[in-house]
Amino acid sequence: MVVATEFVFSVLYNESYEFFQMLVWNFLHFTDSDSALIVNLGKSTEIPDELEISERVHIIRGGQRAAWGHTLLNGHIESFRYAELIFPNFGWFVPIASNSLFFRRFEPDLARARLVESIQEDSYRCTTWKELPNEWHWPKLRGFAAAGARLHERWGIDRLVGDQIEGFIASRADWGLVAEIHEDLLNYWQGLRAPLEEILPGTVIDLIGTGQRTTLCKMFWKNDFKEKGLVQFSDLLDSKRLSPNICLLKWFRRDPNAPETILVATPLGQSLIEELRTESSYTIKTRIFIFLTYIHDAFEQTKVECDFYNCAPFPPITWETVAVRQQCSLYGTQRFDESAPFLFFENTGERLQITIELEADGRVKAACWPLQGTGEANLISYLYLPLNDRNRHEQRVLQLSCHMDFCLAKLVLNNCVIFQDCIQMVKPMTISEKNGATVALFAIHDNGSQLYLGIPLVYHLKIDMILKELIFNVL
Repeated sequence: MVVATEFVFSVLYNESYEFFQMLVWNFLHFTDSDSALIVNLGKSTEIPDELEISERVHIIRGGQRAAWGHTLLNGHIESFRYAELIFPNFGWFVPIASNSLFFRRFEPDLARARLVESIQEDSYRCTTWKELPNEWHWPKLRGFAAAGARLHERWGIDRLVGDQIEGFIASRADWGLVAEIHEDLLNYWQGLRAPLEEILPGTVIDLIGTGQRTTLCKMFWKNDFKEKGLVQFSDLLDSKRLSPNICLLKWFRRDPNAPETILVATPLGQSLIEELRTESSYTIKTRIFIFLTYIHDAFEQTKVECDFYNCAPFPPITWETVAVRQQCSLYGTQRFDESAPFLFFENTGERLQITIELEADGRVKAACWPLQGTGEANLISYLYLPLNDRNRHEQRVLQLSCHMDFCLAKLVLNNCVIFQDCIQMVKPMTISEKNGATVALFAIHDNGSQLYLGIPLVYHLKIDMILKELIFNVL
């Protein structure tokens, strides 16, 4: 049974199944039964097509777009055409991004009240496309003058309007006009690689459509915050400064372990945020805020000292070897077992010198230098450290504190791997600077077999980090 749908949201999705579940929960929690979501999957996205989550969520396998780039509008138009078949009476269409999540309820009446009937001030004549400014996406359009001529000759469009596509809400009729002109342009110029998603919707609707459109999404740009536009905890609380129609924010991290993502895309996280937004007493709000900050600070009180890897300290040793694709025990092949750290080299064939030291307090020092070859800063090996098997839980939290340059530390931390039956990339849950160190927290699933953390070794890069496992005694 298909519910009566008035608003259709479209998202192009290329990420993990775990984050997909959070994105869908976020949509269902913040919208009502008159809203549906079409998830347009990338060609290689590993999510079952036949997955049934809700009658308000429809999954299609996109065939007209890449994961990113100039084909984004192709994917949303594909979702729009699908909506015409599935929801014959829908009235409004809204493209969103997978990293633009709801942070408060979508209120249709507030959205309608913000619809405007005026051409945007940032529009420009496009008969020759020579008047376009140098910022934003405008320079990318200068090589497509023929497309501008087509818009002018066929549709009478002589200006351009630029606007973000994330949260761009307009009527079905207006989006139908956008789809028609978009398809005409692609038929006229096959292989057109212009960023049409940022240009065409606003241009068409303002100049030859009704002019009634608005946005539901606040996008933070690079100069808004230190973290290059990432949504901050304070943004989730200070929502009154935003227009009432704004119900989505971008950019959220597409990471199931990111704190801000957890707060809007899980039931527990959202209940805490809602409580902080209510008119409850200052005492209650203070206690919740203390609890949220404690989640971060409490790590210092719960870590297990000197109990990260399941092996004895290893005194500093330097030796020469040849990098061939093989596993090499630090103790020599005669002492190799599951509790021993080991190296796994890339198959470069280069002769190199390597130094490893494992201290009793969990400190790891490592470096490698080429003795022949180009000596470029390439990945040469991974150092695998066995984790202890005491106090095991299904979910384990690892803390890596790097005493290195911040940019180099992030390079190492973002390329760590986990080896447990197979090798898996693992991304930090958080990365922060604390007491002169770059500190990262990892959430690791433990299936019960021997678990190793793999640290990348790169030519000329000196690794210096302290490893801890954090235990929550209250769980």
